Amino acid sequence: MDYFIDFVLVVLNLKPRPPLHLSTFVISRVISDDIVNSIPAGKYSCVIHTTHGMPVGDFGYSIGAGEVLHINLEDPYRHQALEQQILIYMMHDMANAGATHVWKVCTARGDYVRLFSHLWSFSYKGENIFPGVEASGYIMEIPEDTRKLPILPGIGLY
Repeated sequence: MDYFIDFVLVVLNLKPRPPLHLSTFVISRVISDDIVNSIPAGKYSCVIHTTHGMPVGDFGYSIGAGEVLHINLEDPYRHQALEQQILIYMMHDMANAGATHVWKVCTARGDYVRLFSHLWSFSYKGENIFPGVEASGYIMEIPEDTRKLPILPGIGLY
C-alpha cells in the first residue's frame, strides 16, 4: 500500500523526484571558436545521453566569457537537479579558462528566472549584466571550489 501512495504522490508531483547524478550520463562536447567574444576554442556545445544512447538534453556555454548560452533537458529528466549540476560543470570549465563570473542573459520574467532567482548567490542586473553586454540577466561570481555549492532540491529551470 505504501508503494501505491508514493506512486500517487510522485504522479501528482507532490513529492519531488529523487535527484539524478550528472556523472551517470555521457556528455559529448563540440568545441568551436567564440566569435562574439573573440576567444578561440571558447564555445562549448554539449549533448547529454544515457549509456545506451538515449537523449537526456543539451547545453552550451562560453568558457572565457562565463556566459551560459542554454540548458535544455528532455521531459523525463526534468525536476531532478540536473540543471544545477550542469551549471557546476560549466563553472568548472569557465574557472579553468580564467572566467571570474557566470552569467545568463534573460529578462526578469524569462524562462531562466525559476532557476537563477533562487540559486546560490546569483543576482539580477537590470542592464549591463557583463562588460560589453547591455542586456539584463543573472550573474554570480564563480566560487574557488565549485564542489562546495549545495544542490538545492526543488530549484530548477522547469
